[in-house]
Amino acid sequence: MKLLLLLLPVLALVGGTVAGELLAPKEAGMEAMEGETMADAAEAEADAEDPLRNIVGLNRRLIVPIVTDRQMRAVVLLDVAVDIPDTMTAEAHAALPRLRDAFLRRMLALSAGGAFRRGVSDPTLVDQTRDLLAEDARLVLGTQDVEVLILEAIMRAV
Repeated sequence: MKLLLLLLPVLALVGGTVAGELLAPKEAGMEAMEGETMADAAEAEADAEDPLRNIVGLNRRLIVPIVTDRQMRAVVLLDVAVDIPDTMTAEAHAALPRLRDAFLRRMLALSAGGAFRRGVSDPTLVDQTRDLLAEDARLVLGTQDVEVLILEAIMRAV
């Protein structure tokens, strides 16, 4: 009985250590846990494709209310970035407040027109939204060499 009392804590310690090693996240999992965002992944992918371009994110999601019959029914949360030539990175960072304003105005107009009544996952709607936001980004940045990336689109009922 005394032997069992001595072996039980040792077995628990060894078992806990083995379980911890088996369940510990692998190196790739640690990178994901360290906060790699979709924007970081998109930026790395764009860098691999074309080193002369840069991805600039808006820092915060756009929040667009969906109003029907004078009541807010849902919100659309949109994470957007612009893909620009590397030489325009400083200009894009300086223009982030104007880009955010233009994007928000466009999204509010789409919402008021009923574009999001059936959700945000329709590929045609995503393409149309991306094209309209790219048009706004080109006006704000003063160049045609701009693409818009929609990194995340979520609709939540209120």
